[in-house]
Amino acid sequence: HLPPELLRKCCPTSHRNMLDLALGNDRKLTSFFLTVHNHKMIEWANRALHSVDLVLCGCLLPQINPNLIVRLTLIDPAKLPSLHHLARLTHLTIAFSLASHIPQQRKLSSICPPCVESVTLLRTPIAVDELPPACSSLRLTKCKNINVTSLTCQLRSLRLNDCNIDDADLAHILAKCLNLKSLRLPNNKPWMLKAFQDDSTSLPRRLRSLDIASLSSHTACKGIRTLLSSLEDLCLDANQVPGEQLQHLTSLQRLRIHLDTASELPPLPK
Repeated sequence: HLPPELLRKCCPTSHRNMLDLALGNDRKLTSFFLTVHNHKMIEWANRALHSVDLVLCGCLLPQINPNLIVRLTLIDPAKLPSLHHLARLTHLTIAFSLASHIPQQRKLSSICPPCVESVTLLRTPIAVDELPPACSSLRLTKCKNINVTSLTCQLRSLRLNDCNIDDADLAHILAKCLNLKSLRLPNNKPWMLKAFQDDSTSLPRRLRSLDIASLSSHTACKGIRTLLSSLEDLCLDANQVPGEQLQHLTSLQRLRIHLDTASELPPLPK
């Protein structure tokens, strides 16, 4: 943990919501930096820490020993630098706010070192051309340049939120990412989800967590029935809960509902 005299270093108010979105609530940082470069803080980190979770808001990488950095979050970076010298980096998050200046587009393979296990991109100009060999988790929000052929069976967790993905792309993902345990498609409303209706599509049999706007019109398909029967976690839109089908989900342990702030929660099946 940071010493008390360094706790006053906090995230700019304008970026707090962006920071929360980038980091999520699924982990706690043991060492948490929000720079404003501070030489005393950097010296302390190089001297006292074995690993660093580094968060940078609009800043370039400071002179911290690159072998300390295991998690890195870049919010509104002025440039998109190559990070291949970060040999211990396992988690990379890059996020841009709406009002920020977005630098010139780069390819993920030119930025991300091969050791990274989890990649999160939010509203970035980064083209997802190739995943790092170690990558098993990919979370994309408002990313428009995605080579879906780069998504293969190495992935265990995939989240696509408001990305430029069509039916053919989704069919490829379902057919090739056969080791997926978690699939999150929270903004799939414009999609017809034909891939779920095609019995010839090989669905990921290890899938245990699914976040999707609607399944109510697709549960007649044999493939999706098989997939649903093994789910432990399911998230749907409030107005698209497939009523009587829920009672057949015998493995389901957790049901989550997306709520529109202007709508009321419909009655759930007994």
